[in-house]
Amino acid sequence: TKKDAPSNPLFSFVVSSKVARSAVDRNLLKRRGYSTIRKILNDVVAQNYFYAFFFKKGSATPSFKETEEEIIFLLKKSGALLN
Repeated sequence: TKKDAPSNPLFSFVVSSKVARSAVDRNLLKRRGYSTIRKILNDVVAQNYFYAFFFKKGSATPSFKETEEEIIFLLKKSGALLN
């Protein structure tokens, strides 16, 4: 049988070992992403979607604030988040 589409949006954060060598650093980035989503989940208007975020290689690990601002910016740009 087919599974019904989820009623809430699903989020995933992908961090390659090329981005952060240490598993601790990769998990830190993922935890920061999921923490941001928990804060804004009620404001996501596009339901029944799957959102995947891929961290790109950068010069340093971004701060929590930088990660949060980037995720919110991307969701607003896609129209999935109001204000």
